Amino acid sequence: MKITPLKRLGQNFLIDNNIIEKIIKTINPGQNDHIIEIGPGQGALTKFLAEKAGSYIAIELDPRASENLRKELNIEVLNQDFLKFDIESEFTNNGDKTIKIVGNIPYNITTPIIEKLINNSGYITSSVLMVQAEAADRLTSGMGCKSYNAVNLLLNYFALVKKEFMVSPNSFYPKPRVNSAILSLNFVPRKLNRTNKAAYIELVKKSFANRRKMLKNSGLFRNDENCNFEPFEKLILKRPDQLTAEDYLNILECLNRKVDNGK
Repeated sequence: MKITPLKRLGQNFLIDNNIIEKIIKTINPGQNDHIIEIGPGQGALTKFLAEKAGSYIAIELDPRASENLRKELNIEVLNQDFLKFDIESEFTNNGDKTIKIVGNIPYNITTPIIEKLINNSGYITSSVLMVQAEAADRLTSGMGCKSYNAVNLLLNYFALVKKEFMVSPNSFYPKPRVNSAILSLNFVPRKLNRTNKAAYIELVKKSFANRRKMLKNSGLFRNDENCNFEPFEKLILKRPDQLTAEDYLNILECLNRKVDNGK
């Protein structure tokens, strides 16, 4: 049964079979995969994913769509907000499978979803997302670009990010006013424990809150100017957007040394 798209939920249903095939090929679902689909809507991708993956679960905020998918495809659908979904528990329950997160995500919450994936990157192998083309350009940009920000730096540290292909508004119903793009994220294992990862993410975000100021003048390190760690004094003379992911790791190492030394 077809449902009427709801503007308040940012629903634009994918109807182009050629694009559907290209997305499925990009996701490349297999029997060792546990697929989590965000916002399946009317199920343009869902049947193919559920059939090819070892296990599958859909997360759909719209109760109408959730009920339709359960009845028509006999799949597990959680009627909830993905931002409240516990990825760590899902990983624990499916630890023998590779977790892939896919979906045509609401463009107005792209950044919170990306941040959630970054925070849970230790449990996710890859993600394929439909996003606004402008967001895809921003998330794949590098240092020196005006759009370069904390989320951009973090995402490109924890994942290999690629804009796969563009998707025309004609591929949806109703037609959005913007172009879309398929973004693939292949997460890279990093040697950071849970505490250090959280501290690293917090450091980057707080630094970019004053992106026009040198870190030394940002108020973040008022008690650390004399850190006994050679690169530190040079690094804090730069602005946040002039530092690489490795630079922030060096700063975090310095801060950890001071804590360990009781300073």
